[in-house]
Amino acid sequence: MVARHQLSDDVISHLPISQLQTLVIPFQSLPKSISNVQFSSITYLSIYECNLDELFVLFNNESKLNYLKIQCFSLNIKYIRRDDARCFNNSANTLRTLHINENCSHLNCLFMLLELTPNLENLIISSNYELSVINAFQWQNFITSSLSHLKNFKFIFYVDIGSESDINEQSFEEFQNDFWCNEHHWYTEYIISESSALIYTIPYCLDVFELPPNGNRYYNQSINHVKTFNNVKDLTVPHRTRMKNCQYYFSNIQSLSLGSPHESYRNYAVDNFSHLNYLQTIINLSNIKHLTVLYDFCFRTTDIFKEIFKSATQLTSLTIKFSDLFVWFKDDELCKYLNKSIRKLEITYVSFHNSDEFGQFCKTFVNIEHLKCSISHLKTPWLIKHLPKLTYLENYEQNSKDEICSIKKEIEKLGLDISAEFSSEDYYFDLYIWINRI
Repeated sequence: MVARHQLSDDVISHLPISQLQTLVIPFQSLPKSISNVQFSSITYLSIYECNLDELFVLFNNESKLNYLKIQCFSLNIKYIRRDDARCFNNSANTLRTLHINENCSHLNCLFMLLELTPNLENLIISSNYELSVINAFQWQNFITSSLSHLKNFKFIFYVDIGSESDINEQSFEEFQNDFWCNEHHWYTEYIISESSALIYTIPYCLDVFELPPNGNRYYNQSINHVKTFNNVKDLTVPHRTRMKNCQYYFSNIQSLSLGSPHESYRNYAVDNFSHLNYLQTIINLSNIKHLTVLYDFCFRTTDIFKEIFKSATQLTSLTIKFSDLFVWFKDDELCKYLNKSIRKLEITYVSFHNSDEFGQFCKTFVNIEHLKCSISHLKTPWLIKHLPKLTYLENYEQNSKDEICSIKKEIEKLGLDISAEFSSEDYYFDLYIWINRI
């Protein structure tokens, strides 16, 4: 696994590519120099982003690739024609499994890619915003003609809509005909809300799910749907989620996010205990290890969080806005839970107004081990000094190079065994610090 934010040409030149069987590049697209590299031995490849042009090069250089995972695949169909010679000369005949986590391309573009994989047996696709992919008959015809070896097809197709009237429900029901259910046993169900629609194979194949606000779930009546979401470990519950009739159950949730990642303002305060009661009906809080309180999640009191901490006995990690966290500091009982349980903390928009606030923070989180925050370079050494169990600190404040140098000099004065790195973007730097407390 290449665990760097940028896989440079220099790094590539030092990798034993001709001997590798597994290569994982999680944070970037394929580097340009990759076209000069022969992947003759690689059977498993996972990359963050690529387009069809890059896949042409990859397939041309690769003779044994069996598994390919792409986090993000996108291409405007107008750039490549179906009669392009590369569509015929670069087939990945050995590829058996293709996994695309985020497809933003038109259905025809997807088909152009899949035509290069005639022996594919396992296909997993998650597609966002592209209505063209929700066409059961086109998929059926293509699979029959071009993917005759396909055994497993798992998909999640999500689209934004103006209103529920914009959706033809029959287009979802067509995924439940004989070809899908009886011939291949690929079962689906779908959810339609006022602003989006979602159709997916059962069980839901990704480990991340966001409850659609005010959505209606349409079950496939021919199968048991109790275990539909057993793969989901990361759940987001927007504050506007309909709570009167429970349509979901998630048995294996480890990370819970309250609020919507798509909203940046607060205009609605949740009723603490109705929200808590709903959470207790759809998840097992005792399995939760990480809690995120998103910006738009507005609460009338802190009672809901005290109840969550009481039930979530494995909770050790928290992500929260600093202003919300400061409200929690006024509740002694909640502070005791934070002190006892939280070992990893990520906070945004940090602004200590005085030394008392800083002291309260260090007192409450005296047992913290991992901290990610945006904080003034002047306070970074103070955090290391006053948090005695801290072993990792990530500061994503927009620090200048001079400020980074100043931080390094100050933490060296602490006399601790400390390693520090920084990543750059334009003229600003993120700082990563490891402290050996042994």
